[in-house]
Amino acid sequence: GYTREELLKMSIADVEALESPEETAERVKKLLINGSDRFKTRHRCKSGKIIDIEINVNYYNVGKGQLFVFIHDLTGREEAEDGRNRRIETRWRKNITRLQEQFIKEGLENFQDRQIIELLLSMVMPSRRARQLAEVCIDKFKNLVAFLNASAEDLMSIGVSPPCVFCITMLHKLITKVLQEKIREQSIYDSPQDIFDYFYYSMRDLDKEVFKIMFLNARNQIMDVIDFFKGTADKITVDPREVVESAIARGTRALVFVHNHPSGDPTPSQPDRHLTRDLVFVGNILQIKVLDHIIIGENRYFSFAAEGLIKEYEMDFLNLRLTGTSEARRRISRARDPDGQ
Repeated sequence: GYTREELLKMSIADVEALESPEETAERVKKLLINGSDRFKTRHRCKSGKIIDIEINVNYYNVGKGQLFVFIHDLTGREEAEDGRNRRIETRWRKNITRLQEQFIKEGLENFQDRQIIELLLSMVMPSRRARQLAEVCIDKFKNLVAFLNASAEDLMSIGVSPPCVFCITMLHKLITKVLQEKIREQSIYDSPQDIFDYFYYSMRDLDKEVFKIMFLNARNQIMDVIDFFKGTADKITVDPREVVESAIARGTRALVFVHNHPSGDPTPSQPDRHLTRDLVFVGNILQIKVLDHIIIGENRYFSFAAEGLIKEYEMDFLNLRLTGTSEARRRISRARDPDGQ
């Protein structure tokens, strides 16, 4: 509350401190030992207003000694900071679009694909331009997923700027990375639904079949996930020998297979069934368990394990093994006693 001229005529003693004499004596002792002190306290201004202040004191023992005192008004600083934050918030509310504010309050639950695309574009361009370009994107790509999967060349061909392409690509890669880490961090394979939730995002819009393998250890803990084979739009050729060699090289004790049907129908074809049966048979011979084979379609999946087919193939293998053992015994018996005696 003092003017500059009044402060220049005053000493520090003229400012009434709201602390005990003992506290003051302790501060003086510290100042004389260390040569400086910094502390926060409360003071009463000329107007009678009590404020929080920060005091920096430096003592220089030159001649009679010189004391330099710097007082910072913390209350005024906080009030100034609050005012600055209010101005920033007001400016932010003026700049944020209606759609962005709706997203902050509600999330994406009630948003259409075009609005989500507009939100993405509005991060790097004016809202009116983002709205217009979102319409163009929907006309070309039809939906959000196709938009996110579009190449940089396709995006820039319709007017999406390079910074915006960067944001879209970064977002897409980030989501894939998060989902990938989530499935890797999941210590134990639990259910086909969990596998579907992860792979659906990355596989649902592929125009060719891709065969993935999930490698697990003896406790069904996920070790690795890789793309193993790629096919055409309606078929894929998988070599069981290569699958087994890869599993042995990794010390795998269990496997989960995943592939997609670009048609959207996850119903397994006859080749899919034969392949899965062969893989189960080979796995049993080498003591590598096949836990599941999941086929991903449009918002749905087919699980060989959930449908009981993995168990069925395991029983087929067991029966075949028993039949083969019985036949072998009969042949050995006939060889030892060709006359049947």
